[in-house]
Amino acid sequence: MRRALAISLIAAILPLPVLAADNIHLSIDASKPGPKIDRNIFGQFAENLGHGLYEGIWVGPGSPIPNTRGIRNDVVNALRALKVPNVRWPGGCFADQYHWRNGIGPLDKRPATVNSAWGDVIDTNAFGTDEFMSRSTSAPARRKRPRSGWNT
Repeated sequence: MRRALAISLIAAILPLPVLAADNIHLSIDASKPGPKIDRNIFGQFAENLGHGLYEGIWVGPGSPIPNTRGIRNDVVNALRALKVPNVRWPGGCFADQYHWRNGIGPLDKRPATVNSAWGDVIDTNAFGTDEFMSRSTSAPARRKRPRSGWNT
């Protein structure tokens, strides 16, 4: 039994040097510049998950929390300190169901929608397309056009 086990082990090990015969060489020349990485890769997205948007970024213009046109000043300052190049909204799964038209015009005329991506929460659209587009003057990052999935 031991002899059969030893022969099986040897038979299993013998092909390993053949597999390892292809040597791979990698060299890095730190004195030469590499490809430029587009800074927009390091952008952020905002999604209506939990309090990430409402209360997290958007508090509304009448909030006692310091804000500019409803967007929290501390969040803008944090984005500025991090040198975030762009902010994409809507982000994540919410983008698949958001329709840009629901976020324009007077707040009292905007339809409330169900955010089925995150537990069927009612979204008042208090932060919408208008607010996102107007934030370009208050936020440090370049604004990207609103993302929408199928609802354009």
